[in-house]
Amino acid sequence: FPSSVGIKGKVLTQNEFQQPLYDERDGVEFHLEVGFREFFLDADNVGQWQLGGAPVGTYAFILQKEGYGTIEQRGVRISTINPEFPVFNSFQTIPTFVMTKLPITQFEDVELDLTFTTEMIDMEEDTIWNLDMSAVMSPAPPPTGQAKGYRVFWGTDEFLTTENYLFQAHYTATSPEIALNYNDQIFDLLGVQSGDVIYAQFYGDANFNLEFTNQDGTLTFPNLSEVPSPTVSVALP
Repeated sequence: FPSSVGIKGKVLTQNEFQQPLYDERDGVEFHLEVGFREFFLDADNVGQWQLGGAPVGTYAFILQKEGYGTIEQRGVRISTINPEFPVFNSFQTIPTFVMTKLPITQFEDVELDLTFTTEMIDMEEDTIWNLDMSAVMSPAPPPTGQAKGYRVFWGTDEFLTTENYLFQAHYTATSPEIALNYNDQIFDLLGVQSGDVIYAQFYGDANFNLEFTNQDGTLTFPNLSEVPSPTVSVALP
């Protein structure tokens, strides 16, 4: 059996609302890894790409384009014995990739508001926390009613990042005004307690939730805006 085969495919580009961007399909860079070998190639101006003589094996595809979210697809198996993809003229056709243009969302009037009450439970005083987060998105969601995406990160470390956080969630909104509420259950789940300081940030995101799980179990969020909101904080008394 041959130890290599041709592979080809197509890449599409879209905006944060999943609308196609037909004139922006050029400039996509492919980085292919298989075993100890690497290949680098570019898609043409209509998003077509191909690689002749691709070794059989399990591939990682990494796609990049300036201003777009990076796509990483691992575990793509190329075999000449039992091909998993359609074969035409000695080329196997890989499923189409879709890259999303990064949003330019900015956030103003970012605020955290913490309130609490105390209750007696089993003769002990227990604090019940309630956290409100608010901000204003700019540009606002389109007047057509399409939802605009954003993502929230918060934690108790002042060096809050998209890799160093306690909590993250993806949301959509059809209004520029954001209002979120977190009750005491999530504080208990995350181990947040009196004396901690909560730090929070907003990022623009696509209006669909896309997360990649890395080999170490952490998450990567490919469609985040390049610049987050200012970090805000509040202390738990």
